[in-house]
Amino acid sequence: MTRDHLSPSQSTPPPAAPARLARILTDGQLPAPELALMRAVLEDAIQCYRGRARRRRIDPRILQREADYWLRLRDWESAFSFNNVCDALGLDVESTRRAILGTGSPPAAEGARG
Repeated sequence: MTRDHLSPSQSTPPPAAPARLARILTDGQLPAPELALMRAVLEDAIQCYRGRARRRRIDPRILQREADYWLRLRDWESAFSFNNVCDALGLDVESTRRAILGTGSPPAAEGARG
């Protein structure tokens, strides 16, 4: 079904959505689906960093470099930054970062020429 076939009531969020968002912002508690998504993002980044992720038409080394960048970036502004994902999941940001970065080889080491 395309968007053209939706009635106005089907194409707009339900009235409860603003109240739910206000509760999330006030309580600081994310609902289970959002937490599951954040956990999946973190798990995927770990797999990419370790060089175990496979995507069609994307070199695993590129995924590894992108994951390395995401893991090292100290960003509290982006909703899905490493810092905010860890915080939402109740993980200590720096301890988690050290644990993950200690488990794989940094991308620079793989591509370094000596």
